Amino acid sequence: MKKKSIPKNTKHNTKKRNVFSPWTQFYIDIYAGNKIPVNAHYLDQLALELANWAWKNRNNYECVAENAITLQDFYYSKGIGRQSFYNFVARNPNLKEARDNALEIIGAHRERGGLWRKIDPALVSKTMSKYDASERKLEKWRTKLKTKVLNAQANLNNSNNKEYIVTPEPKKPVDESKK
Repeated sequence: MKKKSIPKNTKHNTKKRNVFSPWTQFYIDIYAGNKIPVNAHYLDQLALELANWAWKNRNNYECVAENAITLQDFYYSKGIGRQSFYNFVARNPNLKEARDNALEIIGAHRERGGLWRKIDPALVSKTMSKYDASERKLEKWRTKLKTKVLNAQANLNNSNNKEYIVTPEPKKPVDESKK
């Protein structure tokens, strides 16, 4: 069977083509409710914006609420919900790397804020494992150590709570001839 050739000046060639990649999806802007198309190029741009956002906002404590304190600050500022953002991260390695780098920058930002008392140091201490891989390992080690200590204390307490019944030995008759 011969293929039909289509002349260049026909309606077929003037048809509008889909400019998005085959896996183009949409997310719903959480503020406007609009459908926003998402493809690989969009996610690469989002990765660049995330990296720039985290770095640009790392040292300004004049208005802490407007700066890079949490990753949610970024994706909510773009109208992207949490579930959509993490779906994008799973699909795009550039965005995943940008997210990891941004988390480290944000963690360092929060740590400096805690040291300078711009952010509550106790809060920073408790949440630092979310932002830094070495802190995550340290937190796991602390948790294991705490469990071991608690188990050892429980075992010690259990062994100390045993009741011993002491019965007096019967008195031996005293042999007065040996005196």
